[in-house]
Amino acid sequence: MVSIEEININDRSFCISYPDYNERLTASIKKIGIIQPLIVKNQSPFVVVSGFKRLKSAINLGMERVPCVIFDITDIEACIISINENLFREMNLVEKAHSINMALNFGFSMEEIYDIMEQIGMGRHENIVRKMIKIANSEEMLKDYIVEHNVSLKNVDYLLWFEPEDRERIMNLTGKIHFTESLLREILQMLTLIKIKTDDLPYEELNALNSPYEIKEMLKKRINPGIKKLEEEFKNLVRDFKLPNNVNIKIDPFFEKEYIDIMIKAKDTSELEGALKSLIEPLKSKDMEAIFGLTKNRIPE
Repeated sequence: MVSIEEININDRSFCISYPDYNERLTASIKKIGIIQPLIVKNQSPFVVVSGFKRLKSAINLGMERVPCVIFDITDIEACIISINENLFREMNLVEKAHSINMALNFGFSMEEIYDIMEQIGMGRHENIVRKMIKIANSEEMLKDYIVEHNVSLKNVDYLLWFEPEDRERIMNLTGKIHFTESLLREILQMLTLIKIKTDDLPYEELNALNSPYEIKEMLKKRINPGIKKLEEEFKNLVRDFKLPNNVNIKIDPFFEKEYIDIMIKAKDTSELEGALKSLIEPLKSKDMEAIFGLTKNRIPE
């Protein structure tokens, strides 16, 4: 049992947890105490390697001593222990970013970083490493937003493109309304386009809207009024094909890419064959040519 006064509660060198406080954990500790000891590095004062949430709960509960396992280890070893201790649970995107950033700060090689990324389900890509470093060093508001709304790395990347002031206003706008990941992505894409074109965003108009679909429609009209007309034209063309439910044709929401996506869902080769056959007649029709015509430069500026 170690006195909390002997622990450096401000040293967060090995902290991955975000947020570092959990009300349910605090309630559990209040009822039955700390079951799993903290892991601390043997120096004066002790440095926490694993157990930051437990420590914070103990402090909030007014506890004076906490159970600890004390190790004589290097910083590198402490870093490895911290990451491995957190692999037994589902880490959120911010915690994964903290893991990668911590390993980089302690001088891990890129090959070692890639091994950690595979362990936490992030793949082996240098571009992802750069994005995760940005997340780890971003403002708390963004980290809170990522965790609360379970935002994907792709959508976080869009948010990081904006300056902090715009990013905060966008998070305030989208944080009060429920968005699906795909809908949030569309809205962030449109906000990016508007910012590039006009260097300004219509916050007053956006804040007056209560539905994500209203926001989407308003942004589309702001980008170009002709989009709505092309959307209707596209929907009518696809409707006439009478495709089965497992076949879907998609086009770039801004009609700027010179290709279309044909999505097929199939559980076996028979379903796949049926889906492919359903496309034979549409491929012969002029309507399919018309769909391919709904591409870049169709919308007048």
